[in-house]
Amino acid sequence: MATPLVIIGFGNQAKAWALNLRDSGQTPVIAARKNGGGFSLAKNLGFPTIALPSLELKGYSTFALLTPDHTHAQILNDFKDFFPQQASFVFAHGYSLVTKNILLINPSWDHLLLAPKSIGSEVRYQYETKGNLGAVYSVEHSRQQKIHRDFILTLAKQLGINKGPYEVTIQDETVADLFSEQALLCSILPYLSLECFKLLRNEGISKELAYFELWQELKLIANTMVNLGPKNFFSLISPNALIGGQKGREVLLDQHFKNNLQSLLADIKNGVFFQQVEQNDVHQLARNVSTFWENEELEDIHQSLFGQHL
Repeated sequence: MATPLVIIGFGNQAKAWALNLRDSGQTPVIAARKNGGGFSLAKNLGFPTIALPSLELKGYSTFALLTPDHTHAQILNDFKDFFPQQASFVFAHGYSLVTKNILLINPSWDHLLLAPKSIGSEVRYQYETKGNLGAVYSVEHSRQQKIHRDFILTLAKQLGINKGPYEVTIQDETVADLFSEQALLCSILPYLSLECFKLLRNEGISKELAYFELWQELKLIANTMVNLGPKNFFSLISPNALIGGQKGREVLLDQHFKNNLQSLLADIKNGVFFQQVEQNDVHQLARNVSTFWENEELEDIHQSLFGQHL
């Protein structure tokens, strides 16, 4: 546990972890394939690096596996002879631990969970601004639970986590994370916004006005909700918004909607969604979704007003 943490991969989450740890006085080592963009970026940012595969990994004991979830099992299988027998792996999500038989690859390894409840850029931003960053953790797949709990709590503090981390099961973290994406964050928010935007445009509302009302204000409203909490949020909004919000709730959130939410959750808990993931070509799906949004006026107006980001 005394050796530096080795971060495997250098995507958005890994980069945020590395920068936060370095700013907290640690020296994380970045391990990535030499021909990947992450490896050169890590070197350019001044981090110690290991080009995978490498027997250098045997000189370390603790690794944060921060590549995309679907790559975890292959990485551990491909490089299992390069890791020490008593290695400990930290995961930022529980998905691959639940679905990929990772625990069987080498029974001598320990598997830990430290899951910040934010995307990588937000993990970095909250650290830099001394803002609020929450997380959950688990040491259920460790044979040294006290040592690893202390390690995870220290790591969380170094990452800037100040709400928690709270101990949960890996199964619960996986279910909650997937459900939030399906029921709200990556479905209702973008796609309902799009449908509402289209409806206003069909009624002759200008594209700029429809964009401001149905896309840009999402961030403003979400920030207010999180900052104030539900009770104070509804105490703050205007009478029209208060009445309209209740009407929308009654019309839209009917029993049919609630039944569909329950169906999404059931498919996660009974494993149906995991089978659907395996059957999908994620690269083709990403291309299809990208093409879909490229052809929407909402994307055009966003690019014309703000470019990629606000």
